[in-house]
Amino acid sequence: MRQQDISIGSRTIGKILKEERMQVPPSQRSYRWKLEHVQDFIQDIRAAIESGADEYFLGSIVCIADKGRLLIYDGQQRLATTMILIAAIRNKLLEIDNEKDAGIVHREYLFSERRGESESEPHLILNLMDRDYFATRVIAEPSKKPNPGRGTVTRMKDSHKRMETAAKFAKELFQDLTNKQTNIEANKLLSKWLDFIDSSLRVVWVQVHDERTAFTIFETMNDRGLKLSAADLLKNFLHATAEDKREEVISKWGNMTATLEGVEGEEENVVEYIRCFWVSRYGHTRTRYLYDRIKEKTTNKGKAIGLVTSLEETVQDYAAIIMASHERTVDRGQSVKSNIETL
Repeated sequence: MRQQDISIGSRTIGKILKEERMQVPPSQRSYRWKLEHVQDFIQDIRAAIESGADEYFLGSIVCIADKGRLLIYDGQQRLATTMILIAAIRNKLLEIDNEKDAGIVHREYLFSERRGESESEPHLILNLMDRDYFATRVIAEPSKKPNPGRGTVTRMKDSHKRMETAAKFAKELFQDLTNKQTNIEANKLLSKWLDFIDSSLRVVWVQVHDERTAFTIFETMNDRGLKLSAADLLKNFLHATAEDKREEVISKWGNMTATLEGVEGEEENVVEYIRCFWVSRYGHTRTRYLYDRIKEKTTNKGKAIGLVTSLEETVQDYAAIIMASHERTVDRGQSVKSNIETL
C-alpha cells in the first residue's frame, strides 16, 4: 500500500452529506445499529451540543471514488443514522409550520435531483437490501411515504426494523426537546442541532484509490459502536479475492444470509453458521480465529468461489437442523421433528 494511494483529512459529517453523493457497495453489510447504538450516538451528540462543545469526533470514514460517486467502505452506520437524525429535524420543522427551512434541510442534506433523472435520490444510497426502504420509508418526507396495502402482510427485514427503530427514537427525542417550547424556540433549537452537525460533528475522512486498499483499511480499523464480525470481514475478503466473479459472491452470500435470517431473524447468526461449517471440515475453531483460518486457506479466486458456493448449498442443511418446521423435515416423520426440537 503506497502512501500516495491514500488521502486523509478532517471533515464534518454535515459538510460531507451536503457536498458528496455516496453509495454503499453491494458487498457491504446492511444497516446494523440496534437501539442501544443509536441511543449512544445521538445522546452523545446531544450532550456535546448542550455542553457547548466546539466539536465532537465520530471516528473515520473510508471511501473510494467511482464514476462520480463515493463508495463507502467504512462509516455507513454513522452516515445513515445522521441522515435519520436530520430527517427527524426536517419533520419537526414541518410540524411547526416551517416549510421553508424544512425544504432547505431536505435538499441540502438528504435528497438531490440529478440531471436527466425524473426523481430525486438520497445523498447516501444503501446496499441492495436497504436502499429502497431507507429512501422511501425512513428518510422520505412524511407526505411521500407509501401506505402499505390493505390485507398484505410483509415480513420486515431485520435491517429495516432497526432503521425504523432509529427513526422512532429520533422523532421522540425532538418531541421531548420541543414539547413545551413555542415555535420560535423550537426553530432555534433545531437550528442549533443542524449547525452543530454541519460545523462540529467531525470525522477523519480517508479516501483511497482502489478497492483492495479500501478492504485492507476496512479490516484493520474499528467501527463505532459495533465491531466488525468475522462474517463482515469474510464477505469483504471473498468479494475482493473473487476479482471478476464478485457478482457471483454477492448473489450466493445473499442467498445464504436470507436463509439464516428466515430461520433465526438475526444476521449475527451468520458467524455461528460459518463456524459450524468450518468445524465440520477442518476441526475445532474458535470464533475469534475463524476469519484468519479461512483467509489462510482461501488463496485465490477459485477457492473463494468454491467456499461461498459450499456455504450457499450447506446452509439448507444447517437450517433444517435448527428449525423443526423446515421443508427438509416434512417427510422425515414426527420423531425426527421432535428430536430437532429437542436439539
